[in-house]
Amino acid sequence: MTCDRTARYITLYRNDSSNEDTAMNFCEVQIFVCDAGTFGDDCRQFCHCLNGPCNYVTGECTGGCKPNWTGTTCSECDSKHYGPLCGKPCYGRHCDESRGKSSCDRKSGLCVDGCSAGWKGPDCTQECDYGRYGLSCGKSCNSRHCDESHGKSSCDKQTGRCDNGCAAGWKEPDCTKECDSDHYGPLCAKSCFKRHCDESRGKSSCNKVTGRCDNGCTAGWKKPDCTKECANFTYGLQCANICSKRKCFGTSSCDHVTGKSDNGCDRGYQSEDCTAMCPSGKYSYNCNMSCEERECAGNSTCDRYNGTCESGCLKGWELPDCITSIAQTAAPNEHSGPIIGGVFGTAVVVVVVAVIIFVFLRRRKQAKDDTTAGEPIVPENKPSTKERTHHAPDVSTYVNVELSSTNSAKRFEVNETFASDEITAVNTGEVRLVVDQEESEVQQPDEDEEDIQDPNTYYNDVQPAAPSFILPEEGFDVTELRGIIESIREQPGGFHAEYLKLPSGFSHPYNDSQIPENRCKNRYAGYYPYDNNRVKLSALPNTPHSDYINASYVDAYEKPNYFIAAQAPNSVTLPDFWRMIWEQDCVQIIMLTNLVEAGKHKCVPYWRDSGSMEVGYVEVVVKDVTERADYIIRKIQITQTKSKKCKTFDHYHFTSWPDHGVPKVLDLVEFFWLTRDTPPSRPGPVLVHCR
Repeated sequence: MTCDRTARYITLYRNDSSNEDTAMNFCEVQIFVCDAGTFGDDCRQFCHCLNGPCNYVTGECTGGCKPNWTGTTCSECDSKHYGPLCGKPCYGRHCDESRGKSSCDRKSGLCVDGCSAGWKGPDCTQECDYGRYGLSCGKSCNSRHCDESHGKSSCDKQTGRCDNGCAAGWKEPDCTKECDSDHYGPLCAKSCFKRHCDESRGKSSCNKVTGRCDNGCTAGWKKPDCTKECANFTYGLQCANICSKRKCFGTSSCDHVTGKSDNGCDRGYQSEDCTAMCPSGKYSYNCNMSCEERECAGNSTCDRYNGTCESGCLKGWELPDCITSIAQTAAPNEHSGPIIGGVFGTAVVVVVVAVIIFVFLRRRKQAKDDTTAGEPIVPENKPSTKERTHHAPDVSTYVNVELSSTNSAKRFEVNETFASDEITAVNTGEVRLVVDQEESEVQQPDEDEEDIQDPNTYYNDVQPAAPSFILPEEGFDVTELRGIIESIREQPGGFHAEYLKLPSGFSHPYNDSQIPENRCKNRYAGYYPYDNNRVKLSALPNTPHSDYINASYVDAYEKPNYFIAAQAPNSVTLPDFWRMIWEQDCVQIIMLTNLVEAGKHKCVPYWRDSGSMEVGYVEVVVKDVTERADYIIRKIQITQTKSKKCKTFDHYHFTSWPDHGVPKVLDLVEFFWLTRDTPPSRPGPVLVHCR
């Protein structure tokens, strides 16, 4: 018998001396069996049976396969898994499926169309290395142009997006593409066509980062990109001209391009912006008077301000500039000039007084018709004219007429919007004409001053009789209210008489408003805040009296300083107006006037519904606008240009208040409850202003 290397042959012999054949022959054979989980001729094939080993020869699993495996021998991954042990799920890959869903190779998990952005490897399960991003991790984070003014930006593995956006001149999302030829700046959001470049020497290029104009800006616009108007009351080329240095007549706006004066130039100045002095031979407003037309006595210089003849006038001409002739109707006499002048002046005064008395009597008759008893309200003890002064609102002349008589002295006033405190009396017999001579706070009255014949003008000549009913000083119970109202109604003059009991004129000092530096900050003369309750701004460095604004605190019921009552801002007080709102942290801004009424400007615009507006050291932007029939609600954001701190204020604009009239009651009540029911967004007082 022949044995191979895995077998051996054994013969057993008998242990005796006989010569007989051996007792037994053996062939020992070595037999190999596959380990559990393997099968086949060489046991190199694996099976993944669920219960027990597979068949050693065929690999068949009779009890099913382990999870993720499939097939008769449980040696293949199912459709949702791949890898040597089928342990990797196909859904965990990051394949690029922009062209369709990728298959899943059961061995490698290969993505047919490659990986999505931010992933790499054949099965797209490995993130991009540090500093790389995008498809196939082919982009470098260092090639981006991120805005790192607030710190270094991270690098998103997929998009490469910069945390704080792109640096100026580059586009999102990964800030690797430059702005196109027509745009520049952060996010390429600014249009090159909206700049105001000086192209007198050729068309300007458009820097992708700054938008800088090659040859600077046209007049009225600021560098570098010439998209912002001159601010802080400047104008002209490079915003180098200061509005306050113009010599305008009266109060004027300041065009940011030309600085043009609304009302022409003051004495001694000319040009569009009133900065050029009168040339030799010219004087007066806008330099419209010629020195050659004067009738001076002898040789006299020509002052560019008023053309005064220092050497006097030729006979028959009046000072100061000797261009007005003196009428001479009598025969030449060395005393005739003064006599004629006195007679003529007296006649003029008498005519003026007669006209005023006529108007007064008409007003007095109208007052009679308004009383409930049908009779005039005449006081028993009439106070002196010096003790009572009533001002009629919004008229254009301030005249006090006082008839001197032994029995009575009747006086009435027509109050000019820009009245002064010092007056001069001219005596003409029994009639004394008192005329205001002091210059007003504001050089030129606002457009909304009314003519003297405004129907709303009232005249106080005869004060009402002492009322028969006096409210109890200690107060009264609410149950007595009906009787109190009836008592007021039944007294002579009714409610009109009760109204006239209210004090008029000033009851506290207002000295701060009369400081010369502050007088131009008062929009109307005669309307001043008291020193004890005016709103005080924080003082500006090296700027005396910069704490003044024409605004006063007003108490609400059991709430001190709940309101601020202010005048509307003008071109001078506009920065102070916003400074007050910021410092007081106003909970609401309530505006009870329109910007323009009846063709007249009532309030300087202190916001813009579109775009931004620079006022002093803050930027004003309207973030939201809600328009209704009778009001507009705005959310206005204020940002300090230096600190970048910002606040948002609620602006309630009532648009249905007619000029010199009253609004519809329901409209006003609805607006009132709207402002009252809105939850407060800031802790400060409520600012209320009209014009």
